[in-house]
Amino acid sequence: MRKRSYYIINIVILLFTIGFFVQSFFQNLKMLDEKKNITIIFAGTLIGIVIVHLFKGIRLYFLVLEKRPTVARFLRLYVKTSLVNLVFPFKLGEIFRIYSFGYEWKSYKAGLLLILVDRYFDTIPLLLLLIGFTIIEKGTLYGIVVVLTIFIAVITVIYFIFPSTYKYMNRFLIVNTNSERGLNALSILKKIRFWYLYVKELIDGRELILIVLSVCAWLAEYGSLYCLIRGLGYVFKTSYFLDYMNSVFIGRSNEYVGQYIGVSALILVIASGIVYGRQFARRKRK
Repeated sequence: MRKRSYYIINIVILLFTIGFFVQSFFQNLKMLDEKKNITIIFAGTLIGIVIVHLFKGIRLYFLVLEKRPTVARFLRLYVKTSLVNLVFPFKLGEIFRIYSFGYEWKSYKAGLLLILVDRYFDTIPLLLLLIGFTIIEKGTLYGIVVVLTIFIAVITVIYFIFPSTYKYMNRFLIVNTNSERGLNALSILKKIRFWYLYVKELIDGRELILIVLSVCAWLAEYGSLYCLIRGLGYVFKTSYFLDYMNSVFIGRSNEYVGQYIGVSALILVIASGIVYGRQFARRKRK
């Protein structure tokens, strides 16, 4: 029953994704005309986006090494969830990512923490880039910069103060309470500590490589966006990258954002066809 529900949810989500993709992509294709440099768009942009997903995929794979997933299994999960996350507005696709990885690892809490850690290391270099570009452009502070700053600050503070807080609360509850409510609080505290240790295991010894991979991914994304905008006939400005990130998070699109998301989605659709096509072919041979 659980497996059937998983497949039904996947089919429904992917049908919505394909619908959004077809509508958005072919609508944006109409914007291209003979004056625009198609070579730059479909060469530099395509290569850049492939590199972006290469770095992001390797980063996520580093986080799940202990699960020992096969490369083929991981790729199916990555391209499917990345496509949904790209096409759905307001980053609602992250919920599907949590669900998919949680189902695969048989723990939705593990899926939530995995995606949360992945987002954390993805956001650190992005936030530095956005703050730097805001200072360079001497523009107003985007709301997304404030939100991401709060996200990083809250997660960082919680992570670093938890060990000392846990020791104090654990000792306090053991010494000062013997009621059922106190025992329940102690049990909850131990569960929280278990998931803290799980997160620590995910990132322990990998912090630097995760940051480096994230920096490389965002630099590649910046470069591919540059190629796209130049190919569309515009003079590139760093403010365009700020506009792009702001548009992605709030779900509002303009010409180059729509084109970029369309090209990115096309690559993921092709990748999905390849990895799932290979799986189908192998099953058919058996």
